[in-house]
Parts: sequence; structure tokens; C-alpha cells
Amino acid sequence: MADSLPVKADPVLDGELVDDTLPQPRRRERRRNRLVLWWSHSPRVPLWLKNKPQAVQAFKDAVV
Repeated sequence: MADSLPVKADPVLDGELVDDTLPQPRRRERRRNRLVLWWSHSPRVPLWLKNKPQAVQAFKDAVV
């Protein structure tokens, strides 16, 4: 029995208990307005009213 000592052991890690059952703060995602979503995806709204580059081009075409 004396020849089995000392025994090599794994390193001892230090740590603390964390209670992860509490609600954790969530990162807020941007919510787009329902009207904005409808406006950008609606087939009833002309393309030139949906975004700025299309509106600029429509204005240029109207001037010419």
C-alpha cells in the first residue's frame, strides 16, 4: 500500500455556482412598423413609392 502513494490527481478547478434559472435579459430586436412592412411588400403600392432610388428615377423620367 505504501508503494501506491503519492497518487497523481487531476488539477482542482475553482468555480462558483450560477443560478441560470432566472430570466436572462434578451437583446431587443428592432420591430418594424406594421404599416411599413405592408407598404414595402404590398403589390398595390407602386414601386416608385417604395424606395428612394426608384422615386428619384421616376422624378427624372417625369421631368424629361
